[in-house]
Amino acid sequence: MAKVVLENVTKRFGDVVAVKDANIDIPDREFVVLVGPSGCGKSTTLRMVAGLEEVTEGNIYIGDTLVNDIPPKDRDIAMVFQNYALYPHMDVYNNMAFGLKLRKFPKDEIDRRVKEAARILGIENLLHRKPKELSGGQRQRVAVGRAIVREPKVFLMDEPLSNLDAKLRVQMRAELSKLHNRLQTTIIYVTHDQVEAMTMGDRIVVMKDGVIQQIGAPLEIYHKPKNIFVAGFIGSPAMNFVEVVIRKDEQGRYWVEHEAFKLRIPDEKVRELQDLPKYVDKKAVFGIRPENIEDAAIVPDGREDATFVANVDVVEPMGAEIFAYLNLGDQSVVARFDPASTVQDGQQVRVYFQMEKMYLFDPETEEAVA
Repeated sequence: MAKVVLENVTKRFGDVVAVKDANIDIPDREFVVLVGPSGCGKSTTLRMVAGLEEVTEGNIYIGDTLVNDIPPKDRDIAMVFQNYALYPHMDVYNNMAFGLKLRKFPKDEIDRRVKEAARILGIENLLHRKPKELSGGQRQRVAVGRAIVREPKVFLMDEPLSNLDAKLRVQMRAELSKLHNRLQTTIIYVTHDQVEAMTMGDRIVVMKDGVIQQIGAPLEIYHKPKNIFVAGFIGSPAMNFVEVVIRKDEQGRYWVEHEAFKLRIPDEKVRELQDLPKYVDKKAVFGIRPENIEDAAIVPDGREDATFVANVDVVEPMGAEIFAYLNLGDQSVVARFDPASTVQDGQQVRVYFQMEKMYLFDPETEEAVA
C-alpha cells in the first residue's frame, strides 16, 4: 500500500490547460474521489497518476518514489475502466489471471489470488463463463477482480459504475465501499456523480475547468462549500441561489431582501458571518438548500420573520418527500417538503426558510462570505 502525492501538477494539450497546478496529498489506505462535470480534468489527473498521460509540469509520487518517468507497468497500480475492457474470448478465470500470467507468476499463486478475489466479490460461480454470458454488474465485478489479483499499491477507478442501471449502481457503490474496508488499500476514484462522491469517499476533490476548487471530507464540503460552484455541485437537488440585497435595521438586525421576500438572518448566523457588515446595502448571493425550505403549515414553530408566501409552479411527489418549484418572480427555487404537505400545482403556499442554514456568497468572486 502507498500514499499518492501530486505536487503542482499541470497538464497541457497544446494551448489547452486540462489540469492546472493540482496539489493533492492522499495518505495510505484513503479512498479519495475526484468529482466534477465532464471536461473538468478529473480523468486526465487519474491518467497522469497511472502513467497513461505525461505530466507537463510538477511531480507525482507513489509512496516515496517519483514516478513521472516510470512506465505504467512499473508503477504498481491497477486500473478499472468505465467499459470493463474484458477479453471476450476468455472466461472469467482467465480474464482475471491474464495479467499475472504475463508477469510469470507461478500457477498455484495465480490460482490462489484469482479464487480469493472471486470469493471476495461473490463471483466464484462465474469463473468459467465468458463475458457475453454475464450481466453488466457481473462484468464490473470481474473488472474489479482483475485489479484485485494484482495486489497493487494503488487502485485507480475511472467512472466504473457509469454503465450500470440506477439500482445496480447503488448496490455496487456499497460493494466497492465494503471492498475498500476489507482490502485497506489506497483508492483514487473518478466520477461525475456527486452522490457517488458523497457516499463512497473518505475525502472529495472537487474540480472545475482543470482547477481544484475544494478538498475535504464529504460532509465538510456539503456544509462548508468554499464557493458557488462547489455549493451548487454537491447536493441533490442542487442548492438554490438568489441574488439579494443585505439590509441592517435600526435594532441592528440583518435581513436578506428580494422582491419576493425579506427574511431575517438569525443572530447566531450573523456572528458566524464576520464579513457580513461589508455587504450592508450591497448585493450578495443568498444560498439555501431545498431540504432547508419547508411548508410553514407543518412547521408550527417556524419564525414569522423567516416565512413568506410563494406561488407554486410544479409539485413532484416522490413518495418519501415532495419537490415543490416555487416562483419568486425572476426565478424559481426548489423546495423539498415533507410528504405530509398538501400543496398542489398553481397554489400559493407559505414557506419557511431555515435561515440558520443559509449561505452567502460574494456576487463577483463567487467565494463564500466568511
